[in-house]
Amino acid sequence: MKGTARVMMVAFWLGACGCGARTGLVAFDGGRDAAPRESGAAVDAEARADARGDAASPDSGSAVLPGFPASVARACALAVSCSPNSVTWMPRTPSACVAAFARRNWYASGLRSDADPLLADRLLSCAARATDCKALSACFGGTLFALSRIVEGGACKGSSVVTSAGSLDCASFGSDCVPLATGMQRAACAKTSCEAMLFTQCRGSQGMHCSAGAAFDFDCAPSGLACVSTPSAQLCRGTGAACSETERPRCTGGLAEYCVGGRLATVDCGQNLLAGACDPTALGTLPCRATGNACNASFAGECAKDGLVVCVDGRKHTVDCRTAGFETCLGPGPGGTPARCGHYL
Repeated sequence: MKGTARVMMVAFWLGACGCGARTGLVAFDGGRDAAPRESGAAVDAEARADARGDAASPDSGSAVLPGFPASVARACALAVSCSPNSVTWMPRTPSACVAAFARRNWYASGLRSDADPLLADRLLSCAARATDCKALSACFGGTLFALSRIVEGGACKGSSVVTSAGSLDCASFGSDCVPLATGMQRAACAKTSCEAMLFTQCRGSQGMHCSAGAAFDFDCAPSGLACVSTPSAQLCRGTGAACSETERPRCTGGLAEYCVGGRLATVDCGQNLLAGACDPTALGTLPCRATGNACNASFAGECAKDGLVVCVDGRKHTVDCRTAGFETCLGPGPGGTPARCGHYL
């Protein structure tokens, strides 16, 4: 397979992690003080383990995560703990939230399946400063801590998306509330309204996608893909040779060569601190999986004294609920309610 484009996944986070205004694609090392590595540079297994804070083998049940991975776990723990139990507009568990963060900026499967870069970066930045739910809400722009700009069950009230559980002010991050013409009650924080039900217009790697009356901007360049001008939910594709969507990824260590949008692309999973291994079984999604096997995105969480246990890259990581403005951790409840930080009853 030839003509592929390398993706440096961790570089997506430079603006939100406090790494400074560096240019180009560099590998963020999870909070260590080493100099940034240039795109394409080899990252050996020992360096990746050190970046994640791994003190044991990949199937270990625990990990100490400094820097970037730990900040994502804390942001997801806060978002779920500060939300009502019946949310449908974001991943229900902190672990599912972390898994969505691992696919930030990967638009190949459309707008709704993964963490939107604008909202993901906003949540990460707000959670880093927030000491409780009130502070998180004030920074984020409401009590709907969404990772997608499309909100199920949402309606527009001025510039805000409103549900029975809370609201999100779209104007707080330069968007407007647009009701979606889908036959079901949905609303979105979008740049503007549009007439087409499904249409994409490209300007280089960037594009504007019209979906059910709402226009969204996106950029395929950070993920090494190209914009696709077709009436399809698929927004980005590879830049290499033609291929079949039924082809499974080809793994060379952590490097995955895969087919997206009918064209070959390459992603260096070893640079993704939230899903660091190539997945040869993936089809139609980012071909990276967790390096550990102690837990996965469906993990409902558990309590370790006053800490909430979250799954990050297949390992269990504990977020201290007290430093997040709570008193303790509340274990999984009936009806699939996930574990979360809370207060004594």
